[in-house]
Amino acid sequence: MSTHRTLRPSLAPSALIVSWDASPPVEPLSTVLQEQFGYHTTPLRLPERNPEHFFKSSLADALASHWNTNNPFILYCHGNSLMRQGESRLRLAQNEKSASVDWLKLRQGHIDEFGSDILVILDCNHKVVRTAVNKYPILADDKKPGSKSIVQILVAPKLSRQDATPFPHVLAQTLRAVAESSKSGVIDIKYIKAEIARHSTLEVSPDLYSLRPDQEEDLKLTVSSHQAQSISMHSWDEPFQVNNTSKYPHVSVLPITWANVDLRDAKAELEELVDVFKAHFDFMIEKTVKIPNTSNAQSSLQTRINQQIEKVGPKGLLIVLYNGHARGTDRGMILSLTFISGSGSNGDSHSVNWTEITHTLNIANCDVVHVLDCCDALSATKGIESNKETQIEIAEAADWNTDDSEYQGINETLTAGGREQRVPAGPDSLMRVFATVLRKMAARKIPITVLSWHQYIVKELGDIRTRQGYSRHTEPHYKINPTHYAGAGQSIKLQVRQRRFTM
Repeated sequence: MSTHRTLRPSLAPSALIVSWDASPPVEPLSTVLQEQFGYHTTPLRLPERNPEHFFKSSLADALASHWNTNNPFILYCHGNSLMRQGESRLRLAQNEKSASVDWLKLRQGHIDEFGSDILVILDCNHKVVRTAVNKYPILADDKKPGSKSIVQILVAPKLSRQDATPFPHVLAQTLRAVAESSKSGVIDIKYIKAEIARHSTLEVSPDLYSLRPDQEEDLKLTVSSHQAQSISMHSWDEPFQVNNTSKYPHVSVLPITWANVDLRDAKAELEELVDVFKAHFDFMIEKTVKIPNTSNAQSSLQTRINQQIEKVGPKGLLIVLYNGHARGTDRGMILSLTFISGSGSNGDSHSVNWTEITHTLNIANCDVVHVLDCCDALSATKGIESNKETQIEIAEAADWNTDDSEYQGINETLTAGGREQRVPAGPDSLMRVFATVLRKMAARKIPITVLSWHQYIVKELGDIRTRQGYSRHTEPHYKINPTHYAGAGQSIKLQVRQRRFTM
């Protein structure tokens, strides 16, 4: 049995492992990253249709979920690559006619802008060829040349996937060996690179490149047991008194559903989460807003949102909860009394354009948390600039309506699914999981932010899959706006009610 201690999800580093293969040989690597280095790993199999958009969206979510000062974010790409008109592109399938991902655009739009350290591993038969300007295509045109974050790219040996042992297996064996033999628990990436040759039959060793070569420091991986020792242990195991001092003069929770929604248990599920806020937090719980089943549904909800923002006031916090039907359309994200099929509004006048409501919340003079359990739940949330070209029909209104400069506070969104994702109702609804996890965190006196809440939800779903052998729950998503807050440790804190402990 492993003696390494697993980090709390709120402190866990993130790793995104990307492939187009049906059965990529990456499971041993994922296991080692979790067991030895405390990573939360996310496997991602790209679809054949619109893979670049899917890749960018998933990478943005994974980067937003990463917050760790000891270990870098890891992006592992398993597939193929090619050079096209001087561009370095990733082709994550062997079919020459398959779609490819523009590596440079992906890197500049996400990795360069990220404020924390990143290790990229390209296991893509990548040809690293110098261009006429003496720059490697995978390293060209850093968008943040003055950044202090370290970005290094480990390129697997060309044709390593045809070797008897796949490179992910070689890397996994190496990482486990160096982790178990390390006395300090801190391992330099250059040492790992050198050790790979000792644990494989590869004729060529991998190459390591730095996006910012002027930086003298290299990335390091810290074994999870040593990370745990570097964190104050009383915050893990010993009872402590929660500090009830909050930076917010006023915090309101505003539940929203329909007066007569056709979803089974929608109101009951919403009440479960409301009950957790009542029991564990000193927040003002507003009466549930029941959107009227009439033609003035939009104006009614807009007026109620405006009133609540005024009530919360400057520098306050508003937590908005919605459980019900929704659908992303070319007009924005539409809340509806009944299920909307296709891309339209099905002619039902009982609907609300939530994208317009979201803009009102975005520009409010307070911080806002959006908690949404509905289909296409992320489609009204502002994305990042490089996503615009692939979100025109679904999320362009959210991008157009709110510029980063218009935000007066932090807006964080926790949803039951992505921009274009159906989510189940009833027993497999995520609203109940949201409530269960928040209740556990509050009861165990775990410091809570919206980001850590999301990470514990992900862990809870993993535990459910382990116990049951399956899970019909969808994967929750998290976003923070303005987008420059991503990865910067700015997640909104949810202050648990103060309790006294007696010894």
